[in-house]
Amino acid sequence: DPHSGIREIDFGLGKSNRDVYLLGWQRHDNITHISLDYCIEDGIPAWFKIRATNNVYLRGVGHSDFPIIVDRSPPEPGVVFDGDNHGVDIDFQSMPHICANWQNFHDLQSGISKYTWGVGTNPGNDDVVSFHDIPHTVLQLCSMNISLTHNTTYYSTVFAYNAGHKRLNVSVISNGVLYDATPPMTGELRDGLDPHTDMMYSSESSSVSANWDGYDDPESGIGKYDVSVYRRHADIDSTNATSTIELIHGVTSLTPDTNYINWHHFHLHHGDFVYVQLDAVNKADNPTTTQSDGFTIDMTNPIMHFLGDGVNTGVDLQYSVSILDTKIG
Repeated sequence: DPHSGIREIDFGLGKSNRDVYLLGWQRHDNITHISLDYCIEDGIPAWFKIRATNNVYLRGVGHSDFPIIVDRSPPEPGVVFDGDNHGVDIDFQSMPHICANWQNFHDLQSGISKYTWGVGTNPGNDDVVSFHDIPHTVLQLCSMNISLTHNTTYYSTVFAYNAGHKRLNVSVISNGVLYDATPPMTGELRDGLDPHTDMMYSSESSSVSANWDGYDDPESGIGKYDVSVYRRHADIDSTNATSTIELIHGVTSLTPDTNYINWHHFHLHHGDFVYVQLDAVNKADNPTTTQSDGFTIDMTNPIMHFLGDGVNTGVDLQYSVSILDTKIG
């Protein structure tokens, strides 16, 4: 007070900036600072209140801008997942950037005030993405401007800080994601069910079959096979087949231990050319695409143009000098 000066100070603690319910007014003669022993319960916001009285007994009341929250325990740990799909953990990836998401961090006393996220090639390290603060409302983040190394595992570390007076924290590390930048190795795809012979013709108008082997991925393994069937329909009114390719069976995903298909729901016509497309997809979601060389639908019987005795083509033998020399050509 520039006129009469400060005579005395009263100190209190409130549950809000409008009361002193936690600690009623305490008189102090020191007008510059106060030292007081008082136990504030964990998780209870405490607002500092000051009431100053000048030498003509006029009063002014002020309060802190923010309450203090005493929290003597760190947050409860949650879980950290690799990948950008919240709540889903991936073990392999082909995308050239790093993402992580997390959930179930909580602090009953003071709440979560912020997170810190970093990524390293070893658990707990940040040699790939340096640790940096993230608002407590963000539960998923990606780092795009980085360079990843093929067949290397990357680990995300998340620190969760509470809003208590000491900003205590807990950290959790993901189980890592392996970066697989290459597609699977190509195997062999054959029409038909015989693993040793590639079928070229079929008389079955409702069936399409194929088998395969040799597909492999040394880094992440085969995750699935996606199979689809195409047809080039023959024009029965002319000798030429049309060039239009038609999808007659959309993509069906099969388990990685499957090595054949044998489907019987088609309506094929004589002269149709049919082929199978196989996408071998590794666990990093990187595909290798193979198309079979196809087969033709033949629904007509052979036509006999000539049947004659003897070995000479087109000649019907009438006589023979030997009863053992009997051949049909």
